[in-house]
Amino acid sequence: MAADQPLRYRAASLRRFPLGDRRDIVYLSVDEPAAVMPSNVVSILESCRIFRTLEEHIQQVCANQGSNRINRAVVESMIQDFLSTGLLVPETSIRAVSQTEPGPARRNRIASIGIVTASRLECLSRCLTSFIGNTKTYGRDNEFVVMDDSTDAGVRQTCRDLLGAIRSRCAVNVLYAGREEKERFADALIGEGLPADVVRFGLFDTEQCGYSVGANENALLLHHAGDVVFHADDDVVCRPATPPGVVRELRFFSGYNPAELDCFPNREAAMARASFGQADLLAAHEMLLGLSIPECIAGAGALAQTPARAIKDQTFRLLQNGTGQVAVTFSGILGDSGSGSCSGYLTSRGDFRARLVESEETYGMAVTSREVLQAVRAPTVSDGFWCMSYAMGLDNRNLLPPFFPVKRNSDGVFGALLRRCFPQSLTGHVPIAVLHEPPEVRQFPRDQVWRDGALFEVADLLFRIMGDFDFGPVSDPARRLRMLGRYIAEAGSADLEAFEEFVRFRLWGLARSRTQGILETLKRHEFQPSYWADDCRRHIEAYTNAITQPDYVIPQDLLDGRSPEEARRLSQRLVRRFGELLAAWPDIVEAAKSLRARGIRAALAV
Repeated sequence: MAADQPLRYRAASLRRFPLGDRRDIVYLSVDEPAAVMPSNVVSILESCRIFRTLEEHIQQVCANQGSNRINRAVVESMIQDFLSTGLLVPETSIRAVSQTEPGPARRNRIASIGIVTASRLECLSRCLTSFIGNTKTYGRDNEFVVMDDSTDAGVRQTCRDLLGAIRSRCAVNVLYAGREEKERFADALIGEGLPADVVRFGLFDTEQCGYSVGANENALLLHHAGDVVFHADDDVVCRPATPPGVVRELRFFSGYNPAELDCFPNREAAMARASFGQADLLAAHEMLLGLSIPECIAGAGALAQTPARAIKDQTFRLLQNGTGQVAVTFSGILGDSGSGSCSGYLTSRGDFRARLVESEETYGMAVTSREVLQAVRAPTVSDGFWCMSYAMGLDNRNLLPPFFPVKRNSDGVFGALLRRCFPQSLTGHVPIAVLHEPPEVRQFPRDQVWRDGALFEVADLLFRIMGDFDFGPVSDPARRLRMLGRYIAEAGSADLEAFEEFVRFRLWGLARSRTQGILETLKRHEFQPSYWADDCRRHIEAYTNAITQPDYVIPQDLLDGRSPEEARRLSQRLVRRFGELLAAWPDIVEAAKSLRARGIRAALAV
């Protein structure tokens, strides 16, 4: 911070407990005695959770009082009291951590690139050769691992032949695992004393759900146990694109997803927004992946001015003491969004909302076109649970959670588990996008933005079940995974009626938060513009009509080819079995490491 810039401050991390009689207990840490303070004073302190100068805090508090005017001199005295008692802390309490580890910035070199695929040979070839080209340009000697979920033995053999040709032509080390190789690896894990049904549920579509990219990712995780790696989907092209306005400084973010989003009518318009050029994609991830907060600051070269939004108290404590570590990193995305829904646009904020509702034509384009540029504008460390696995770095030297083996949003479940079970882990986002080019052109129907209110899928069920679990004082990730797994497995083992009531209550809680969020957004923008407000009303109506139906507890993505009764029993079975997988996962990972030490891995050289 420049010497002529005034210091900025924010409220210390605190917890408040209402005591009654308009008083609260305020707790900072085990090193500080708790204090009893007037509730209105604590509320004023909590409003100071964004870094500002003392004068800016005074002005903001006075402005926030509205009709309940408060004397400026009283506010000045209150702010000074906060400062003298350590309830306001300076921005240098974060900046100081960058000085705790002097010397050159450390990097964790990404040794291997893994690609998940299933019966898309043309996509796979394009993806693999693009990553080989990028790594060779920067003198890297990465290994490449392909995890194939194709159900046809002939397609798998053709895939092996294709990879052999690429290996010979490009002079790189390529490994492959299809059904046969994964079966052999599963047998080896079971031979280590692990339960066969749990291992096979984690690695295969044992319930015949028809979509098992999560199981394929789990096989890749276990193959790479002990490595710093990069995983990609087969329809990604490593053609690095830089969004406009990128700066070289480290930023921190609290919230769902720090990436800035732009929507476009077509692929060409999206690509015109970014700059294509030479960029070492893996090096960008290595600036953050597996590093502590002080190491991230050192690697970025500069720490940004803290963004004009509050950082969650738990994250702020990690920033102050430097104990957080980046476990997963994400590239931006250019092209198809990869998202199954655009209903989140209804409650968008800031610049994206301004662009979204600029005109009815712009709004209609955004909620139908899937062509986007979504990327951060600076290396960013986040506490959000957003996760899409199309192009991600993983610090797999330490325990990471499994993916939900089947159906869509298995990576979203992975992200939620990371946030819930790994309290010291953060995510990193790099200001480089990769091209996402699925073989087919995709669009949202115009009414999907509000019809999604009636949708409920099996991943949503898992989010709600795990969301309210209390770990108590336990902080160890392995213990947390086991605790949560046992809880989920017990829920899935109840009788069907009790299970569905358990689910129904949690879905109603979700309905309340979603509808309240939309209603608050409508009021904040005075129900304008009308075309956006109409979709908000339709979304709420579709949602409220759906959630009161008896069959709403059945995930709709399980109904394809099944009767409601079959789908409801499958839903409960998937919950139970995933709980069992979570409880066993730390042991499965350790077994994979033990097998690796003996030369046994999931994928084999082609």
